[in-house]
Amino acid sequence: MLPVVPCRSDCRLLGSTLVLLGFLDLLLVGACSLQAPPHEAVPVLRTDGTNIIRIDHPGLGASWNVHLPEDVESFTTVYLTDKPKRVIWEQFAGGAIGYDWELPSGAVPEVGDNLSGFPLGSGLRVSVRLTPGPGQVGIRIELANHTESPIENLISYGGCLQHQSPQFFDDEGSRSFMRTEDGMTALSTTDRTHPTRCLYLVHRNLYEVPMIQAWESHWGRSNTRPTTSLVAVSDKQKTAAIGIGFEQALSVSHSGAPQNCVHSGIDFGNLAPGETVARRGVILFGHSVEELFDRFDRLGFSPATSD
Repeated sequence: MLPVVPCRSDCRLLGSTLVLLGFLDLLLVGACSLQAPPHEAVPVLRTDGTNIIRIDHPGLGASWNVHLPEDVESFTTVYLTDKPKRVIWEQFAGGAIGYDWELPSGAVPEVGDNLSGFPLGSGLRVSVRLTPGPGQVGIRIELANHTESPIENLISYGGCLQHQSPQFFDDEGSRSFMRTEDGMTALSTTDRTHPTRCLYLVHRNLYEVPMIQAWESHWGRSNTRPTTSLVAVSDKQKTAAIGIGFEQALSVSHSGAPQNCVHSGIDFGNLAPGETVARRGVILFGHSVEELFDRFDRLGFSPATSD
């Protein structure tokens, strides 16, 4: 039986999921999470009116903030900056929540927008859908070109998954893993130009793209190449793990303190006028990083291609 929860505004029962819609937060609690093994509990999602989502996992006793997506740009133009955006979250079929956002034509950069010297573009709609379930949160990010011109080489550093619980902090990346040609690889063992953070690109030639070079002073670079976009982190006791990954991988990145985050990057490709493209992703919870990589493989996401 679900606990009785006071509801400030609107309360509906959808299948086995109770959805509470407040003025500033949206709370999903799965009835099955009360009886599931700890890592298979249904995570609780909370929104604050921006494109940053709070995830509380009742089974693991840990929390994260996810900036989704943190950015969207082509090789020449920024369409969604890394400054949090005000969005309107809504309910959708199947227990999903999401938002649709588009920068209006003629908009100018706001205070805090980081453009790195590139122009701000409009006319690209960003749609996000999140579906919580046992031990995971399904993600779908859709981009629609509402301009009259093609937009080429659309990329995103994807979801910024920021640890809020100290047991998952991992400054050196010794408990943060990606898959490489050598198998599951701890990020602390890779070559990188910065000791506590790095952007690992699937296509190493992209380090020479000016849009990506603009961030090199922060992220650095590495000769180590990820072969999927999943990045997974174990807690300090190595009894729990979380990972985030998307199809059509662009990159994996990790940052120690003060950011305490990992990213999974996405390659959206080219968009003709009026065209729409979507990419699937997932946040996985489990008892080990090995389990998460196995589960990610079974999702059948399109793998990264070689250089």
